[in-house]
Amino acid sequence: MLKVPYAILNKWRYSKTNAVNRRILKVALMMGGLTVGVKLLALVKDAVLSASYGTSDALDAFLIAYLLPSFIMSLMANSLGATLVPTYIQVREQEGTGPARQLFAEVLTLSGGILLLVTVVLGLGGPLLLPLLASGFNPAKLGQTQELFYLLLPIVLLNSLASLWTAILNAEERFQLGTLLPAVTSLALIFFLVVFQNSWGIYALVYGTLAGFLLQALLLGWAVKRHGFSLRPAWPKVTGSSSSAGRSTGGRALYQLNNQFWPMLFGSILLGSTGMVDQAIGATLAPGSVSALSYGNKLVAVITGIVTVALATAVLPYFSKMAAVDNWKGLQHTLKVFTYLILAATLPVTLILYINSEWLIALLYQRGAFTKANTVQVAQIQCMYLLQIPVYTLAVFISKLISSLKANQILMWGTLISCILNVAFDIILVQFMGIAGIALSTTIVYTFSFLYLRLKVTSLLKNKGLSSNNVVSVSHDQPK
Repeated sequence: MLKVPYAILNKWRYSKTNAVNRRILKVALMMGGLTVGVKLLALVKDAVLSASYGTSDALDAFLIAYLLPSFIMSLMANSLGATLVPTYIQVREQEGTGPARQLFAEVLTLSGGILLLVTVVLGLGGPLLLPLLASGFNPAKLGQTQELFYLLLPIVLLNSLASLWTAILNAEERFQLGTLLPAVTSLALIFFLVVFQNSWGIYALVYGTLAGFLLQALLLGWAVKRHGFSLRPAWPKVTGSSSSAGRSTGGRALYQLNNQFWPMLFGSILLGSTGMVDQAIGATLAPGSVSALSYGNKLVAVITGIVTVALATAVLPYFSKMAAVDNWKGLQHTLKVFTYLILAATLPVTLILYINSEWLIALLYQRGAFTKANTVQVAQIQCMYLLQIPVYTLAVFISKLISSLKANQILMWGTLISCILNVAFDIILVQFMGIAGIALSTTIVYTFSFLYLRLKVTSLLKNKGLSSNNVVSVSHDQPK
C-alpha cells in the first residue's frame, strides 16, 4: 500500500529536475520568511502613517508626488534586473567570472548615466505631468504636490542603483541582504514620523523616505564591493565588426542585453502606467479617494510582495541556468509543479483575508485620524484587490521564466494588452462601484495577463523542446 507514495517520494528526492525544484523551494521559503519580517515592519509603518495623516489632502499630495519617482524606480528594477541576471549568468558559466564582472561594471556605468539623464528629464517634465495626474486637486494642493515631487526626485537614482546591486547579488545566489534592506526604509520612516511629524507635518514623511533610500543604497553598494565587484566606472570594450560573430564577448553580451532591455522597459512602462492611471482616475473622485485606494492595496501588496519577491528572487537564477543548458523538460516540469504549489498556497489565503477584510482594516488603521467610515470604504476596496493574489503570483512567476528565456517581447505585448484593458475597466467599473471599481479592474487585468502569459510560455517551451530534439536527431544522423 505504501509503495506508490514511497516511489513518488524517491522520485522527488533523486530526480535531477526535482533537485532543482527543491533548491528553488528552499530559497523561496527562506526569502519568504525574510520578506515576512520586512512586510510586517512595513505594516507597522503604515499604521503609524494612517494615525498621523488619515486620508488627508497632505497625504494625497505626497502619494501623487511619489507616483512618478516610484514609477521610474519600478521600471529600472524590473527591466535591469530581469535582463542583467540571465546574461550575466550565461557569460559567467561560459566565459568565467572575470568577463562576467567586467560586464556588470559596464552595465553599472551605462545605467548610472541613463538614470541621471532620466532624473533630469523627469524633473523638467514634472510641471507638465503632475497637473494631469492630479486633475482633481485645487491650486494649493497641486502646489504642495509639486514641491514634494522635487524633494523626492533623488530617490530615483538611489533606488535604481540599489535594485541593480540587489540583482547582481541574487545572480551570485546571495539573496538575504537585498531582501532585508527595504526594512531600513520603513525604520527610517517610522523614526521620522514619530519624532518629527508634529513639527514638520508631511515633510517628515518626505525626509524619512529620502533617508531610508540613501541608507539602503549605501549598504548595498558596500555589500557588492565586499563580494569582489568593482563600483568604479568601466566603459564598454567592444571590438571587431558590427556583426554578432565579429563582436567581443563583452560586446555580444551588451548587444544581447540591449535587445532584451528595451522590450522589457517598454513593457514595464505600460505596466507601471496602470497604477498611474488608477490613481489619476481616483484623483477625480471625492477628496481622500487616492489615500483610500492606497490603504486598500497595502495589505494585498504585503501578501503578494512576500510570495512574489520570494519566488522571483529564487527562480530567475535557476531558470537562467536551466535555459543555458537547454533543459526544456526541466523547465516545463518546474512550471507545472510550482503552478500547483502557488494555487495551493494562495487560494486559501485569499479566501480567509476576503472574509475578514473589514476586521483587518480596523485592526491595522482605525485610530487617530482614520475613522470607522474610512474603515468601511477601504475594506470594500481591499476585497476587490484581494481577488488578484493567485493570478498575480502566477503571472509574476511565469514572467521570470520568460525573462530567463530572453523572450521579453512577450512581456511587452502582454503589458500592452493589460494597459488597454485597465483603462477600459477602470472607466466602466468606476461608474458602478466608485473607487472600489478601480481595485476590481486591477484584478480582472491580472487574470487576463496570467492567461496570456501561460499560453505563450507553454508554446515557447514546446517549440524550444522540439528544436532541441531536432538538433540532437540531426547530430545523430551525421556520418562518423
